Amino acid sequence: MIPTHLGNLSRLRFLDLHGDYSFPNSLLWVSNLNWISGLSSSKFLDLGYVNLSEANWTLAVYMLPSLLELHLSSCELSDFLPYSNLLVNLTSLLVFDLSYNNFNTTLPGWLFSITTLRDLYLHHAAIKGPIPHVNLQSLRNLVNLDLSHNNIESGGIELLNGLSICCNNSLEELHLGYNGLRGELPDSLGNFNNLRFLNLSYNSFDGPLLNPIQHLSNLESLDLNRNSLSGPIPMGVGNMLRMKRLDLSLNLMNGTIPNSIGQLRELTELYLHGNSWEGVLSEIHFSNLIKLEYFSLNLSPKTKKQSFRTHVRPEWIPPFSLKYINTSNCNVSPMFPGWLRTQKRLEIIVLKNVGIWDAIPEWLWKLDIKFLDLCTSMDLSFNRLVGPLPLRFNLTWLFLKNNFFSGPITLNIGDSSSLQVLDLSGNLLNGSIPSSISKLKDLVVINLSNNHLSGKIPKNIWNDLNELAVVDLSRNKLSAGIPSCICSVAFLVFLKLSDNNLSGELSPSLRNCKWLYSLDLGNNR
Repeated sequence: MIPTHLGNLSRLRFLDLHGDYSFPNSLLWVSNLNWISGLSSSKFLDLGYVNLSEANWTLAVYMLPSLLELHLSSCELSDFLPYSNLLVNLTSLLVFDLSYNNFNTTLPGWLFSITTLRDLYLHHAAIKGPIPHVNLQSLRNLVNLDLSHNNIESGGIELLNGLSICCNNSLEELHLGYNGLRGELPDSLGNFNNLRFLNLSYNSFDGPLLNPIQHLSNLESLDLNRNSLSGPIPMGVGNMLRMKRLDLSLNLMNGTIPNSIGQLRELTELYLHGNSWEGVLSEIHFSNLIKLEYFSLNLSPKTKKQSFRTHVRPEWIPPFSLKYINTSNCNVSPMFPGWLRTQKRLEIIVLKNVGIWDAIPEWLWKLDIKFLDLCTSMDLSFNRLVGPLPLRFNLTWLFLKNNFFSGPITLNIGDSSSLQVLDLSGNLLNGSIPSSISKLKDLVVINLSNNHLSGKIPKNIWNDLNELAVVDLSRNKLSAGIPSCICSVAFLVFLKLSDNNLSGELSPSLRNCKWLYSLDLGNNR
């Protein structure tokens, strides 16, 4: 409990009692906040993660007219006073944080009377719509408004329209994601002259991406992912020269991607996946993207793969240095993309179902050691990759499923000690399962199904795989019995050994697999 004699510090300017959510048993609590009135000189007060569920916080805060910043995040607050003149005494307040509470009601009118407010944080606060019919002119100094992760629904459009009039020159950050907002994007969005960050993700906006948005010349981040927007990207997107992050993923957009997107020299993140693009993506689209680090372009499953393709010269050297690439369900090239050879900072590579009909080039595994240490995940599934499995990889996740790899699994696969997920299913692999798998101490998922593997399931590789949760060896030619030690893996959730030539009795130790959810041993002997 916070000692009440803190209220005797009448000359105190700064009080930070923010709790540590990592240690919930040590969090502070207060049943009475009357002592706060003694902090009459206070400019900054942070009671984040202090349990105020039994305290009258509204009345207490009224007694601090000099306060500039008030942080009440995660204080288990559950109500606003429905109407009050109490907080009009907060004539100096610049920053007000009420995030991560559970108000479960609409916003009170008095909140819009604090004329000095610059930053207002109300995200994750169980706030409902509609927005009260009040004069928003009092918020003319607002710079940052975060109302994301609430349920204001239809009131959001009215709020946008009101804010575009009262603080169109002051607002720089607007976060309204995860709110159930519906309808077309309002034209009023184009009135926010100084807006730098706009997040309307995880709503239900439909219709086209409006032209007014392209006039937001100061915009640095635009996040519209997981809506139902349709139509093409406006040509004017190339005029948004300060744009650093553009996320239009998981909408219903279609048409060609404009060449002008290649003019966004400041762009570091570009997410276009989950739409129905058409046409060709060429070198022109990347011509000036010198700072690009994260790029994703996966066509929607409903889109015909033939409707969109990428086309770059084999000798192309990109202007960027990627950390992340995710391209799926479109035609890239029958040859393995040679330009990847120039990318020395890649951490995640996903080229899934992109029409590659080639062997993995040796240079991929001979690149700079630093690259091999950085790259943690690779997914080349659903292509037509041929030849033997690569001899060397230092990855955390490796997906090579549904290709045409042949030959045995490399005997020294255990040297890839960082592997957590290994999926080699749906290939033409033969030979036995190498015992060196026992060295993969961090392995969580192993899927070798639908190959031509033969021989016995090794007995001594499972004892040390303490993290293993998923084992799928189905649809092979494995014979003999099921080793008792595979039935003793402590955290095993999924075990599939069906469609082999296995025989014998199942070990009683299987009863120790308390987490086992799925067991499939069908079509064996």
